[in-house]
Amino acid sequence: MNSYRAFDITAIVITLFVVLLPAPTREVRVEFENAPRETLELVAALQAETVARPTDLDTVVELTDVLIELGSLEAALRTVLGPADKLTGAWQVQLAAADAWVQDLEFKQALPYADAAVAACKGDATCSSERAIRLAMFQNVISRVAKSNIDPRRQPEELRRLVAEVSPTIHLSDPDPQSRKKRQQEPPQPPLPQPQ
Repeated sequence: MNSYRAFDITAIVITLFVVLLPAPTREVRVEFENAPRETLELVAALQAETVARPTDLDTVVELTDVLIELGSLEAALRTVLGPADKLTGAWQVQLAAADAWVQDLEFKQALPYADAAVAACKGDATCSSERAIRLAMFQNVISRVAKSNIDPRRQPEELRRLVAEVSPTIHLSDPDPQSRKKRQQEPPQPPLPQPQ
C-alpha cells in the first residue's frame, strides 16, 4: 500500500510540474551555427579568461570583437556592458561597447559610450593622438545619427547619406564596374620616354 501511495504522490508532483511549468516565451536558437571550430575554441577560451579575470580589459575587448564578427550582438553586449559601466575610464572598453551598440544599429545607446571613450582617451597615455582623432570622428558620426530622426532599420538609405555627409570617404578605385571594364579593354599606353 505504501508503494502505491509513493507512486500516487510522484504522479501528482510530475503532473503538477508539467501543467504548471510555464511555456517558454523565447525562441531557442543555435548561437554560432556556422562558425569554424577554431573560432568556437577562441570564444570558449576568451569566455573562460573573462570569468577568471573579469578586470582583464584586453580579453573583454577581444571577446566582444569576436562576438561582433560572429554576428552575436546580444552576446557581445552582455560581455562588454558590465565592464564598460564599471570602468568608465577605460577607453578601449568604452569603444567596444559603443561599437557593439552601433553594430546593433542602436546609436542612442552607443552615444554615452562613445562620449566616454573620447573623454577617457584624453587622459590615457596608451591612447595615441591618431587614435584620439579616430575616436572623435567615430563619436561625431554616432552623435549626428543619434540626434537625427532617422530610424536606421527603416531608413537605411538616409542613414548612409548622413554618415557619408558627416564622415566622407575617399574612393581610390572607380566604383563603377562599367568604366573599369572599359579601361581594361583599352590598349595599354606606350611608356613615356626616359630622359637621357
